[in-house]
Amino acid sequence: MELITAKTLWKDYDPRNIPLDETVLITEYNEKYSVKHVYFNGEATGDGCTRIYARVYVPASIPSGAAVVLMNDIETPFDTTYTEMLLDCGYTVLVPDYAGKRTEGRFTIYPRSLNRADYYTETSGFYSLPDNPKVSCWYVYASVMLRGYVYLENMPSVDKSRICFMGVRRGAIQVYKAAYVMKEAACAVALFNSSYIEGLDTDFDDAMVYNTCLAPSAYAPLVSVPFYIVESSNNRENSLFYTDDLYRAASDSVRFYVAEHSDNTLNKIQRDSIVSFLNSRCFSCAPLPAPPVVTAKNSDRALYYEVKISDCQDAEAVKLYYFYGTEKGEYRNWSRLNLERVSENEYIAKADVYLLKAETSAYVTVKYKNGLLLSGGIETKTPYLMGVAAKEIVKSRLVYDTEMGVDDWLITENINTSGEISLKEGSLGVTGVTSSVNSLTTLKIGDVHTCGERDSLLQMLIYSARMQTLMIKVTCHTESGYKTYFASKKTDSFDEWSKITLSVDDFKSPDGPMDGWDNAVSFTVSSEDTLLINSLLWI
Repeated sequence: MELITAKTLWKDYDPRNIPLDETVLITEYNEKYSVKHVYFNGEATGDGCTRIYARVYVPASIPSGAAVVLMNDIETPFDTTYTEMLLDCGYTVLVPDYAGKRTEGRFTIYPRSLNRADYYTETSGFYSLPDNPKVSCWYVYASVMLRGYVYLENMPSVDKSRICFMGVRRGAIQVYKAAYVMKEAACAVALFNSSYIEGLDTDFDDAMVYNTCLAPSAYAPLVSVPFYIVESSNNRENSLFYTDDLYRAASDSVRFYVAEHSDNTLNKIQRDSIVSFLNSRCFSCAPLPAPPVVTAKNSDRALYYEVKISDCQDAEAVKLYYFYGTEKGEYRNWSRLNLERVSENEYIAKADVYLLKAETSAYVTVKYKNGLLLSGGIETKTPYLMGVAAKEIVKSRLVYDTEMGVDDWLITENINTSGEISLKEGSLGVTGVTSSVNSLTTLKIGDVHTCGERDSLLQMLIYSARMQTLMIKVTCHTESGYKTYFASKKTDSFDEWSKITLSVDDFKSPDGPMDGWDNAVSFTVSSEDTLLINSLLWI
């Protein structure tokens, strides 16, 4: 079998080899932007030409000349979360459909020879590979993105030197190929699980073909354009360490950021970092800071992390996040360690170890004055093998109070909406943590210091401006895997602080009641309206 590589797969590909042959369906206008619905030519084949359906967004204000081909997740191609972010910053945005044939709405039309790219049909090759990689959906989707680039460079209002690629989740997988092929691109951004496809069916030969010419790992070492990988710390697809491996094998043009306390969603500071990266590549082209480095050390049988950063004069904040245990990605309780500065560009932190044979992982994030966030690779060690001694576990009945800030919370519901977590004041000047999407999750419920006993009672101090029903979800790690249990509670007062007490008996699942709190790993409260949580306490 002839080995096909990334270089040989795209050797003869010319994204500009046929006219666009644009068809404008409609143009809509509002105060912020115009959006043009169009069809244009994609890849030409022996039995026809792909007709790409896309929406082209142009800011109502004078465009900056910069533009982005944005490929959203395949099932939500026209989600506006990142489109609006880019428009607000003056970017023209082209958003293509790549899922193809469906029962309603407009969609990209693939010729019969490329029908494996039709995601919603029986011919879909999303989870399987053909003999010829050029008819695989992963090749075809990348060609859609590349033709989007060609469309943008033909727009009079777009500066050809300022066109970027950006992809979200399964849309991000194409970014690596597009950035490799289109070396004149200004930069590229890949958001969330851009390295791992759960359920991809490959035998030995298929796996070899995929890994050598279709997988992101085949392209990351080859890309020469500035490239920004963003992964979430609690990705429910358990992809963080796959993405870390991808980053470690990537070229020097690639930078990495692990979005803390995130499950495929970003807060404003994290979104601003993406804009900062794009702006730095499109408008200044100043050298990117070198990635920070974290190293685990054994000193007097204690675990320490040494952190080194570059461009320290431009660094605004340095944070170190630490996890120990064996939980699945979405349930890892990353906690922040206190850093002590030992020189201009060096820091150190001590990590108490309680589970010697469980792997410990840590990563550092640097925020620069321009808003850019950078992480280094994830440092993973087994304390037992390092000769580190264990510390005694000291339990606390207090799971959370507002003096701990907001670091103990994340958003795991409504992940297609950009949510913000903050502290707000309720009655009597007392504060509570809340979220803009009316849902909050904490993983401290599974921490060795703050986990409950089997039959404990969990008390929440809450504030609600009106009477409402709370939906509460607890996920437990059982012998047969992770199981989720549900309870509902009505607030018994409004416009004042009140207590809600939860017992094991309150929680049920289709398979039966919850056995106990001792195996809980995740606790989620969702509300109809704004809810403030002041504290969580075992009683």
